[in-house]
Amino acid sequence: MNWQLFFDKIFEDVLSLMEEVYDYIKWQEPIDSMLMKRDSERDCLNCETAKMSVCLIRIMAWLMARRAVMAGEMQRKCAGKYMGERPLTFLVEYASIPKFMPKQVLLLSRKVLNMYKRINRLSKIAIAVEKVC
Repeated sequence: MNWQLFFDKIFEDVLSLMEEVYDYIKWQEPIDSMLMKRDSERDCLNCETAKMSVCLIRIMAWLMARRAVMAGEMQRKCAGKYMGERPLTFLVEYASIPKFMPKQVLLLSRKVLNMYKRINRLSKIAIAVEKVC
């Protein structure tokens, strides 16, 4: 298996999702926020978009560190704080998103969670391979 092609595809998928979340935050979130009746709802919306951003940034940091190690540009011990000794763990439980959230936020949150699960599986595989090698 060509790991570089595999990582390139995942990298592109994450970047695409980051752009989708960015576009929502820049263009649609202000509109959705204005339509919400209570400050507490707006606060929840801001928290959800922040959670998505943090998850995606963490995923991208893991991918970039992993890619740098594979390319020989960084030693594994230097990349440790980005890649960790354990698989990525879930930062957020998306099942708890309030139902009043805009549908686009619910959809994006689900996509981010699925990507996080995908990277978590990849992280477990990478750690197992490193232990064998």
